[in-house]
Amino acid sequence: RKMKIHHHMRKYQVFWCTYLERPWDYELQLMTYKAFVESQRKSPGKRRRMLSSSDAITQEFMDLRTRYTALVTLTTQHVKYISDALRRLEEEEKVVEEEKQEHVEKVKELLGWVSTLARNTQGKITPSHTKESTEIEKAILEQQILAEELTTKKEQVSEAIKTSQIFLAKHGHKLSEKEKMQISEQLNALHKAYHGLCDGSAHQLQQLQSQLAQQTEQKTLQKQQNTCHQKLQDLCSWVGQAERILVSHQGRASQQDLSALQKNQSDLKDLQDDIQNHATSFATVVKDIEGFLEENQTKLSPQELTALQEKLHRAKEQYEALQEQTRVAQKEVEEAVTSALRQETEKSKAAKELEENKNKIDALLDWVTSMESSGGQLKTSLPEMEKGALDTTDSYMGANQVPEKLDRQCEAMKAHHQELLSQQQNFILATQSAQSFLDRQGHNLTLEERQMLQEKLGDLKEQYAASLAQSESELKRVQTLQDELQKFLQDHREFESWLERSENELEDMYKGGSGPEALPSMLKRQGSFSEDVISHKGDLRFVTISGQKVLDTENSFEEGKEPSATRNLVKEKLKNATERYTALHSKCTQLGSHLNMLLGQYQQFQSSADTLQAWIQTCGTNVEKLLSDTIASDPGVLQQQLVTTKQKLQEELAEHQVPVEKLQKVACDLMEIEGEPALNLKHVQESINSILSHFQSLSCSLAERSALLQKAIAQSQSVQESLESLLESIREVEQNLEREQVASLSSRVIQEALANNVKLKQDIARQKSSLEATREMVSRFMETADSTTAAVLQGKLTEVSQRFEQLRLQQQEKESTLKKLLPQAEMFEQLSDKLQQFMENKSRMLASGNQPDQDIAHFSQQIQELTSEMEDQRENLDTLEHLVTALNSCGLALNLSQHKVRVQNLRKDFTELQKTVQER
Repeated sequence: RKMKIHHHMRKYQVFWCTYLERPWDYELQLMTYKAFVESQRKSPGKRRRMLSSSDAITQEFMDLRTRYTALVTLTTQHVKYISDALRRLEEEEKVVEEEKQEHVEKVKELLGWVSTLARNTQGKITPSHTKESTEIEKAILEQQILAEELTTKKEQVSEAIKTSQIFLAKHGHKLSEKEKMQISEQLNALHKAYHGLCDGSAHQLQQLQSQLAQQTEQKTLQKQQNTCHQKLQDLCSWVGQAERILVSHQGRASQQDLSALQKNQSDLKDLQDDIQNHATSFATVVKDIEGFLEENQTKLSPQELTALQEKLHRAKEQYEALQEQTRVAQKEVEEAVTSALRQETEKSKAAKELEENKNKIDALLDWVTSMESSGGQLKTSLPEMEKGALDTTDSYMGANQVPEKLDRQCEAMKAHHQELLSQQQNFILATQSAQSFLDRQGHNLTLEERQMLQEKLGDLKEQYAASLAQSESELKRVQTLQDELQKFLQDHREFESWLERSENELEDMYKGGSGPEALPSMLKRQGSFSEDVISHKGDLRFVTISGQKVLDTENSFEEGKEPSATRNLVKEKLKNATERYTALHSKCTQLGSHLNMLLGQYQQFQSSADTLQAWIQTCGTNVEKLLSDTIASDPGVLQQQLVTTKQKLQEELAEHQVPVEKLQKVACDLMEIEGEPALNLKHVQESINSILSHFQSLSCSLAERSALLQKAIAQSQSVQESLESLLESIREVEQNLEREQVASLSSRVIQEALANNVKLKQDIARQKSSLEATREMVSRFMETADSTTAAVLQGKLTEVSQRFEQLRLQQQEKESTLKKLLPQAEMFEQLSDKLQQFMENKSRMLASGNQPDQDIAHFSQQIQELTSEMEDQRENLDTLEHLVTALNSCGLALNLSQHKVRVQNLRKDFTELQKTVQER
């Protein structure tokens, strides 16, 4: 209904505008008629015919004016009626929208309450079998509170659903299908969620109450079961305690003296009497538990029944085993008493031999200890000797002192090792003698004496073997450290020599600034130098590996609190070599980038400058030839000269205005490049100054020539010829304006169209001065001319003015349209190229992920980053589609088929890339 009213409103507005334009047509006809009457008065015959028909014409005009006034009044009434109806319709829609919003908000609020309550209830629900009775009672109370809250809200929910349904029934025809569907879905969701929550709450309450009753019955059975377990546990504890007592007696049987063994025999008899006294109580407990198992066999779970039966069976077995162990223990004690008497006679003989072996071993241990002390002094001498060279490590003398001191340390370790080998035979004889004594008389020694002699013998073997092995190991490590250090120093000297030569060569290249013509040779030299630097990266890696071998060998010694001179020397040289190589590689890369940028900018400048200089030379020759021609007096020849000046030369200058500005920008960019080596850009500055001065000189010469030609034409032409020439010029501009159509939608074509439009604008601006001069000439001529001639001239002048104004408006409208169209076309090209490059790059990246040597973690991170980037590129693709739509409605007849096909292809490629990313 609203759209229909708007349609009628627009229709009457069109009629209204049409009727408002009619009086101007009638007034123009009236002015024409007055002019006709004035011309007819001069002829008597014509004046009589005119008088006879004037009354009819006057009457017809009055009728038309009356009908027109009535029609305007009727149209005004219709417009007012439609406006009032539209206002009433909007007020009614506003009331319906407010009522709809009220119902939607109320339903949404109740739906949010139900959803929140459902989430809270769902979060509190846990499996009932995992709850204690107190938790179940608490859960029952919570469910009862929830049921009360749902009952309280039941009326509000029913009321909200009922009022919303009444609203839909009453105003459903005023709502869209989407709005009605949205309200119905909300009502269904509210009804479903509320009743689902009520049913779930009742079901959960019933489950909790049933679980509470089951747990009460289970507790009673569990209590009886725990009593049985406790009785069995007490019996098992008593049996275990008796077993421990029995084991303690068994352990002491072979180690105690005779009196203690006899006391142990008495204690075992008391333990056996205690076992007999507990036999009755044990049988009673077993009988009670067996009766409980038989009575509650169906109520207990299979696991509980099995556990209790196994525990009862284990208690019986432990009791029977205890009785058997007691009998065996008594027999063992009796045998131990007999053996103790026999051992007393052998102890005195073993004591003497023990003292002799102990003295020999002590003497050898003292000698080994003294040798270890001297060996320790040798070990500590290496850090002390290196500490003396630590202060001079950075100098050449410090680098030479470290190998010399390692040689002295190696000789000292050899002497120490030889001394240890000289006593090897004495150690073998002493250990064999002591071991033979232990084998023969070890059973006659006390435990402490046997352990003491074995410990001393073990210490002697261990200390001598450790001293000998450590001496040999230290000697080998020092020798290895000597070899690795010499090899590292030799490799480092060779690499350092190459670094110095390369640094000097790079410094020469940085200082070698000259003219732009030297850039290719400098870039070639930098390329070969960069290849040499990259090829020596392996040498740095080889030197690093050699140094790491020295550090690994040096780290195998015992760590000291202070760093050794060898470690500091190697680390310092490795750090210095790495830093110098990194700095050399970085400077070489920066130099290559700087030279490439300079060469690219200069080549771009030189190419444009050569083209413009050749054009300026040709154009200068044409301008000199044009200026040498004498200005003619014939209007046709003058017009031809003016057309030649404008169309051939000034248009050519306007076309080359943009290349000149671009060349000037390239020159500024080239001269603003900073860094070493710096170029001598005096030639660039001179070239751009020369081009700008010649271009300005040509522009001034052509402008002066045009002014002279226009002045000659204005002075030599008559008024009629001026008007005809002006009309012809306007026709040409109109034709040019009509021919200048945008054939294809690209930034280059639009820029060319803008340049041509600027030419047309310049032509129109030049024609304006001609129009004003012609108007002044016509005004002066009309003062002396007759009325007919003056009227004709005035009509032609009016026609020229109208066509000129229309042409100017068309040019301005087209210029505005092209200026709005240019950034959209540039944005389309940039975004489409960017999207195409993005999809090609990412497709190659995804293809490289299929290689076997590809790191999966790194590739996964790339996939995640690509997913984030594709969201940004999706916006660019949507922007392209919006741009095509906007360009289609710009007002120009554009062929957008290629652009639409390209957008479709980009959308297809983007979808395939997105599918590939998801598969990866």
